[in-house]
Amino acid sequence: MNSPKQPQPIPIPESLSKASQQLWNDLAATQARSPERRQMFIQALRALDRAEACREAIDREGMMIGGEGKIAHINPLLKAEKDARGQFAAMWKALHLTYNGAVDGRRLGAGV
Repeated sequence: MNSPKQPQPIPIPESLSKASQQLWNDLAATQARSPERRQMFIQALRALDRAEACREAIDREGMMIGGEGKIAHINPLLKAEKDARGQFAAMWKALHLTYNGAVDGRRLGAGV
């Protein structure tokens, strides 16, 4: 009788942040086995990394830029962060990675 194949580790893309590399280690072998899903998974993690890079820059620069004799403006990285988080969320949802019942238990809002 044939037993199910064990997922093989997939090399981590070096361009990912440490946090995204950890997500890759935790999920890629079981959730991104086909080339198509793997590419979407990588792009989702890159979007998450872009969002985090924007957040770090916003934390350094502040929500407003300019001032002191110049007109203050909202930091344009706020929009870039929002867009990158939206891209990540859309891809994560498309990959059906928004909820893991085996880890998280029953869904919130589900009947008692």
